[in-house]
Amino acid sequence: MFADFNDATQRAITIRIPASNKNVALRGMKFLHGSIIALSPALDAMGLICLTNQSWIYSWKLMDLDIEHFARDGLFFQGSVFEGECHAVTCADNGRNGMTFRNDGPPNDTGIVSAIAIFGGQMRQLRHGDAERDSYQEPRDLNISQTYFVENKGPGLNAVAGLTMAMGCGFENNGKYGINLMNEGRLFACRASTHGVQPYLVNAFLNGGSMMMDSCRIEGYGGFEGKMKLAKVAGSGSVMMRACGDRSALDITGNIKVDAA
Repeated sequence: MFADFNDATQRAITIRIPASNKNVALRGMKFLHGSIIALSPALDAMGLICLTNQSWIYSWKLMDLDIEHFARDGLFFQGSVFEGECHAVTCADNGRNGMTFRNDGPPNDTGIVSAIAIFGGQMRQLRHGDAERDSYQEPRDLNISQTYFVENKGPGLNAVAGLTMAMGCGFENNGKYGINLMNEGRLFACRASTHGVQPYLVNAFLNGGSMMMDSCRIEGYGGFEGKMKLAKVAGSGSVMMRACGDRSALDITGNIKVDAA
């Protein structure tokens, strides 16, 4: 599919339930096997939007998609969009993020993004970040497995509302950090590598929360051997490290408790 309508304010595909429509459910939607390419300026490849907590877009699947060259995001999820899965979705060369997840809606009726699972795929060469959760009120339950984040100008994963789990993901030569994290997060068997532009796997600010890193690895190359660190952590909270080395792999400021095993 090609988007060639030369309007950076319009998406190629929008699935929307208006906030005024209550008790409406869209279930079981699937987009499979193909490419969505912007040949001239277009906002996002696809937006799933439901700005109320009294209607729902859920139980959806996006599978085997390549999304490239959009002015803002590859995929944009806003409001009550939940219980969805992205399998083998690659987003490249978009103007902001590969995927953006945002809670939104009127006061006392905010739609919550929740129960999202991402499996595989790549997020590469994006001009802002990669996957981003940009609402401070936490989107519930975002899990990412075996996705590769590479050569983005911002952090590979911008999780300012926290992250449920990243497992087996790779982060290479993203801007400053593989992951920018606030509140809390859990990382299992993630690997980061760089020639110098990504000196940390994680940059974390905790406000009473915790971060766990289990069997994660880092590697510097091309003159940056031995210089990369697992994380830069500030604020107040706790870090648990399992099979990741010791406290020397962290740069810490503030009231951070570290348990290493």
